[in-house]
This record gives sequence, C-alpha cells and structure tokens, in this order.
Amino acid sequence: MAHQYSFVGKIVNMEWGKKTYPVLPLPTEVGEQIVSAGIKHVTGTMNGYAFALPVTHAPAIDAVYLLTDLKLLAAANISTDADIAVKLHPTPIATA
Repeated sequence: MAHQYSFVGKIVNMEWGKKTYPVLPLPTEVGEQIVSAGIKHVTGTMNGYAFALPVTHAPAIDAVYLLTDLKLLAAANISTDADIAVKLHPTPIATA
C-alpha cells in the first residue's frame, strides 16, 4: 500500500521560457519520497477538490511539483499564494 501525504501548500507561478505556469511545489521530504519510489502520477485533493496530476521537476523551480492549470484552480476555488489543504495518494505504475 502506497503512502498518503497531507500538507498545506501554495500555488506559485513558475516562469518557463515565455510562459507562466501555476504549480504546486511539494514539500522536500514528500517530493523526495515520491521520486525515490518511482511514482510518476498522484491523485488527491486540494481543499477537498479531487485531481489527478503528473509529478514533475524542471530547473525553473527547485522542487518536485504538480503542474496544475487555471481550470483546476478555478474549479477548486484556489488562488495563487493562498494556503491549500493537500492530500496526495501516489499512483503506482501498473506492471504486466
């Protein structure tokens, strides 16, 4: 059974090239555990709103993060820099 993680996070704007993306940086310990377990996707909730997102890392931000989008944030009534109650459920990769 995979771990479940709960934390308070914040959406931040990540600039990458000429675009800006809303991302949810994961706490360092959570990000390290998820990456070391080979987890590529998570399901969970942000302020009670369900989501399924890939786990991502890029040099533009020094953290493992979830790449969100404006539709998800609007549906969950989440604004940039507001505290968010986050629950993550890592999605293991299916093996054949």
